[in-house]
Amino acid sequence: MSTSSTTKQPRPLASTDLETLGLDPARHDAWEIGIVYRGIDGMVSEHLWQKRPSEQALLEADPEALEINRYHERMVVPEGAEAFDMIHGVPLTLGELFKEIHDFLDGAILIGSNIGFDADFLRRMLGAAPWHYRPVCVATLAAGFLYSAEPGAMPGEAYSFSTSAVSKHMGVRQPGPDERHTALPDARWAFDLYTTVCSSPGYDERYRPGLVDGAM
Repeated sequence: MSTSSTTKQPRPLASTDLETLGLDPARHDAWEIGIVYRGIDGMVSEHLWQKRPSEQALLEADPEALEINRYHERMVVPEGAEAFDMIHGVPLTLGELFKEIHDFLDGAILIGSNIGFDADFLRRMLGAAPWHYRPVCVATLAAGFLYSAEPGAMPGEAYSFSTSAVSKHMGVRQPGPDERHTALPDARWAFDLYTTVCSSPGYDERYRPGLVDGAM
């Protein structure tokens, strides 16, 4: 079955990052969700939520993950609330939280650094995958673009697919030490890297227009 289309409709873009209690979506929970959303009208908005894990989820949490994303320092969901809209300062039920996230991701192109990781947690959280079927890892996108521009510029495995390495080469600002491993700054970072690659000279010549933003 062909997945190509002669007419590609514009799609929203949802740069997404999650902070989690560990690396296994089957055992660990996501507790912070950040989205930088670009609508089909080009308007960009930012969204950030926290979700209070259950006591059992915290018992099963990986201590290293809690330390890296500073869970105990940064958790602000009020006692008695299930979730919290960090932008508007509004407590939410889990149902309200899941609906808000679902609505932003519905039909959107999901992008992020190692976005497959976040997608697995989102799929478990929402019970569905409402986004476009082809998520985009911004680090891989940037590495491919850089390599096509300067093949052999960095030898072998040293040509790292890490977001830090490709951001340095693309001149994209990285989050500071206090911002790393927090959902919204990391979502902004992915959004900035994506838009930098897609607006770089030579991008349209080497990648068919609409390949990422279209409905292929």
